[in-house]
Amino acid sequence: MKRNAILAGALVAAALVMSGSAMAGSVEWKGSTFEEEQGAFVLLGVGNRYKAGGLVNIYNAGFYVHKAKAETALKKMLQKKPKAFDAFMGPGGKADWEKLRLAAKFNNFIWKYGFPKKLVMKFMYSVKGKQVVDAYKGSLGKTINDFDDPAVKADLDKFFDGVNHPVDKGKTMTVSSSDDTA
Repeated sequence: MKRNAILAGALVAAALVMSGSAMAGSVEWKGSTFEEEQGAFVLLGVGNRYKAGGLVNIYNAGFYVHKAKAETALKKMLQKKPKAFDAFMGPGGKADWEKLRLAAKFNNFIWKYGFPKKLVMKFMYSVKGKQVVDAYKGSLGKTINDFDDPAVKADLDKFFDGVNHPVDKGKTMTVSSSDDTA
């Protein structure tokens, strides 16, 4: 398994908890602001991670995909399965992002097709590196059954090493994939 697939899994796992609320300009979410577009990336959703039974908001997150490359991947997928996302396409064959954000099957598309993605996490509480790793292990545990499987272990270890550092309250951590495998 490639490192990008693991990262995509981590980002998609995080995206699954994101809100389906409509985006327009900037989005305010529980004390954080996320821009609808960050350069070439478009915001798909926002969410947060709580601890202590929902009493402590650890971080707010915005999940982004590379807009043009995601649209290209979507067009390729539509060539294979023309009816799969027809309802989510707007004028000129461009994706209707408002409809896509609300589509449950779009999560499968994000997982299957390789295009750049990023998760922007704005921390509301200081955390240790081990806590960041444990949070990702919990999310990835829903999609990866065996962290010790030789086919994924080396890539997981690299990913966990990359996110294993403390983050102070008020700071931002961005986790992203850059490979385009679509």
